Amino acid sequence: MTDSIDVLDRDGRRCVNCDTALTADRDPDASVWDPGERHSGAEMVTVCADCAALLDGATPAWRDRLAGDPAAGGMGFLRTVTKTQGSVVADIAALATETTGGLDDDDGRREYRDGRRRSALGLAVVDRHLAAAGVDRSALDPLGTDPSADEYAVSEPVLADTDLDRATVEAFETVLNTATALQRQLRTVLGLVETAVSVEGRCHVCLESILGTEACPSCGTAVRDADQWRDDTGELDTAGLYRAITSHLETASETTTQLTDQAASLADRLAV
Repeated sequence: MTDSIDVLDRDGRRCVNCDTALTADRDPDASVWDPGERHSGAEMVTVCADCAALLDGATPAWRDRLAGDPAAGGMGFLRTVTKTQGSVVADIAALATETTGGLDDDDGRREYRDGRRRSALGLAVVDRHLAAAGVDRSALDPLGTDPSADEYAVSEPVLADTDLDRATVEAFETVLNTATALQRQLRTVLGLVETAVSVEGRCHVCLESILGTEACPSCGTAVRDADQWRDDTGELDTAGLYRAITSHLETASETTTQLTDQAASLADRLAV
């Protein structure tokens, strides 16, 4: 079990999501996000008060601005989501490179654990912003909807309730759909990367040995199921797994380019 103070010290007492320095009087336990609730330092990550509140269900600041200045609120959403997703794309791409190249040295293992924590936090933060913008949470699950679908469940984009013109609202919904697609694709790549780590006999969270176990003896994480990557003889098709990582990462890269163009177009509309 990892102490919250150890996590804060490891992260330099700064929020891993937004880089805000924690105040001296901040409660250490309230400053750590523990997604698996296993008190494992490999998962626990430092968050500031605002990011902790967001992850706990608080309304994002940009949404509070919509009533008085919908264009400013929309820009706030756009800046936050594109910046955070951009960081996650870079982290997951680095994780894929590190994993396929092997995690044989201390530096590589440390970078994997750090990158995985940042990726999990960034994905969770973007989920909260997309949900606040009107995206159905089920659409954020990579297994929850048809992966070939071009559009996802946007129950009601929040800009529809403002005085912005219809074309701007439609541009906003387009960004929501593409950002949601990217979330699903990034989670798919991350899952494949974690499976690749697992089939090499390491826990995909803390990298301790999991040979012959169903759960990591160190952090308690369940071992990832790799049966779909076994051939008819029961041998693992690691080459096929690595090809899948590369293919899905290329798809995520294409979606990132598409989202960048759509976000720029929406920003132009909001700036008018």
